[in-house]
Amino acid sequence: MRVLAIVLLAVAVGGCAAELDVSGEKWRKEGISSNQVTLDETECARSAMDAGQTPDLIVGGLADVVRDVIRERGRQGTYEKCMRDRGYRSA
Repeated sequence: MRVLAIVLLAVAVGGCAAELDVSGEKWRKEGISSNQVTLDETECARSAMDAGQTPDLIVGGLADVVRDVIRERGRQGTYEKCMRDRGYRSA
């Protein structure tokens, strides 16, 4: 029963992992085409992939879930900062 609870918690927390939206729909900037928005989003997503790196733990299980959440929050923050630095605002 305890293992099931841990697995369910891991799935629930893992489902909260942010995805970097590069569809051109989330960010707006006056006078910029949707193609340019998508290009900028893609470049910011690439730069964010190295953000939030955490040591690879051998422990596994719940420790890896926590590590993944920390890493995804770091990536999301870096991505959003990159887009704001380029003059975009969230739609």
